[in-house]
Amino acid sequence: MFESIDGDQKYCQKIMKQIQDLVLTGELKKGDKLPPERKLSEMLGVGRPTLKQAISALEAMGIVESVHGGGNYISGNIDNIFNPFTLKYYLSEGNEEDILEFRYILEVQFAKLATLKITDSDIFELEAIVEQMKVVTNKKKRLEINYSFHLEIAKIAGNSLITSMYESIMDLIIQQTIETDGENFYQSHKDIVEAIKSKKPQLVAKIMSNHFSVKFPNYKYYNALFNL
Repeated sequence: MFESIDGDQKYCQKIMKQIQDLVLTGELKKGDKLPPERKLSEMLGVGRPTLKQAISALEAMGIVESVHGGGNYISGNIDNIFNPFTLKYYLSEGNEEDILEFRYILEVQFAKLATLKITDSDIFELEAIVEQMKVVTNKKKRLEINYSFHLEIAKIAGNSLITSMYESIMDLIIQQTIETDGENFYQSHKDIVEAIKSKKPQLVAKIMSNHFSVKFPNYKYYNALFNL
């Protein structure tokens, strides 16, 4: 089942891809236990530190579950969390700017579209989410509310492909937001809602761009992209 890793490829990436492929082909199924790390490292022809790095990355993505003292298993909830889009990002060693640029393209454009389609009930829902931001202090809850806010705008845009694509990068968004959750959390999102309520797409694009520029001031294409 497992094959020795070729010497001309990055070991960790190759291990992750091999386990991914075994899951996709059904050779590894939900709940299957991986061989002990010592044995698996011998089968793959890699050192145990490299194997541990790959296992840790797969665990972070929810594909592998590690049981202390009990070994490593293919996740029993893999149908819900196995996300080829996110997996592709990790396997290709994507960086923070990849996430930022993809988010920018999606969030600015679906906010403009939402501006054209928003209803009074949609406005009420967005304002209710923003009001939660005003009082929340727990960081985990802040991240959840932030994601809910932007997902709600995607849903208001009314395009199932946009919503599905945005949901598919949820883990990447939350991971990035942990590092960029700054000041003016409440006010910045309130400004977005007010812009959407104006039903002026270009104004919404500008406000959303400002939202990004505050969070990512060191982005190398800052002036060209964010200064609309």
